[in-house]
Amino acid sequence: MAPSNNNWLDAQSLTIACWNMKGLSTASHFMREELMRNTDIIAISEHCLHEHNLHELNAISKEFCVFARASADLDPMVRTPGHAGVAIFWRRSLNHCVIPLKKMGSDRVCGVKVLLWCGV
Repeated sequence: MAPSNNNWLDAQSLTIACWNMKGLSTASHFMREELMRNTDIIAISEHCLHEHNLHELNAISKEFCVFARASADLDPMVRTPGHAGVAIFWRRSLNHCVIPLKKMGSDRVCGVKVLLWCGV
């Protein structure tokens, strides 16, 4: 039996980008207006957010979901942290095929599993 179109992810049409954004405050406009227009999955580094501010990544676009990590090395008293966080965004339409990987062994790593066939 062939899978229904709702459960199948055509890997040939998946567009993935990786970007060192060097801080959310100066780069979210580029991400929203350029990267998110033509990309299905976006991995970013150096968002420069502390754990309690990760929710700010959700405000970039309602069309994307996000899984993010902030380094425990971040010091709220230091303006320019060395380990500035990572995140992975994916189109909300792919949510049924993307599983965030919560345990990656480090607070400086995040990952997702993309199911190419999501049959029920």
